[in-house]
Amino acid sequence: MTEPLPYATAPQQQTRPAVVGFILGVLALGLIFLGGCFLIGILLLHANNPISIGGKSDVLWTPGVLLFAAVLYACAAACFGGGAFVMAMAVRKLLAA
Repeated sequence: MTEPLPYATAPQQQTRPAVVGFILGVLALGLIFLGGCFLIGILLLHANNPISIGGKSDVLWTPGVLLFAAVLYACAAACFGGGAFVMAMAVRKLLAA
């Protein structure tokens, strides 16, 4: 069997771990920023409907508003958790470089 011709085969390109780590780091910071945006939405909900110190509020939240707040909290937690996971992967890639 003959060897493949060097000009007929595509050169193998290897991605540097530092480049991958940098891209993952930027992605992680974007997820953390997005989680902060969800928390700003929660702050706006609480600013419009203040909760008193005694635990009794003048304004009762409807079930829809409670569900919306729960979804915002869940999205923020998912973004922060995902950002921490991706940041850990980025640090591993950068240390491997």
